[in-house]
Amino acid sequence: PSAEGQMTRRAFEHLKRSGDAEDLLRRAGLTLQGIEDPQARIGAESQIAFLKLASEALDDPLLGFHLAESFEPRELGLLYYVQASSATLGEALGRVARYSSVAHEGLAAKCVRGNALTFRIDYVGVPRHSDRHQMEFLITGLVRIFPQADEHSPSPDPGLARASPLRGLRGSREIPRPVDRVRRGP
Repeated sequence: PSAEGQMTRRAFEHLKRSGDAEDLLRRAGLTLQGIEDPQARIGAESQIAFLKLASEALDDPLLGFHLAESFEPRELGLLYYVQASSATLGEALGRVARYSSVAHEGLAAKCVRGNALTFRIDYVGVPRHSDRHQMEFLITGLVRIFPQADEHSPSPDPGLARASPLRGLRGSREIPRPVDRVRRGP
């Protein structure tokens, strides 16, 4: 499976200042040419490996979170626009579930509506245990661009299925706020 590689390119930009960036690319099975071409897709396992190596090189155990809090959500292209054009959180999550495999073939998203609205992300063809930074980037990025909560949409409350440094941030002001957008409805 492949991915658009936005988070890998962001991590590479952070690493360029340290001088280790190209060596870490090679160790993760990536090329400078692939990183510099914004249209080139990146292998999902290589992206996970590079983010882990970058986290270690930068001594940043919350690299995925930090990358997501500083990026411009519109850079996500389709995934941003399908969420931003949604009137409710449920609609936004349903659209992300429908279109997420376009951006990342190694992830399968599912939106389940019942007593509670649940959004689940599963791995496809990639070992789940090898990833942390990618998932933290995705969760933080999604929270940043969910529609503003109103009386019909609950506030996003991200829950992670496994231990993560982000668990301590749950409900905290440290999780980036959603981007400004036009509020829909009365």
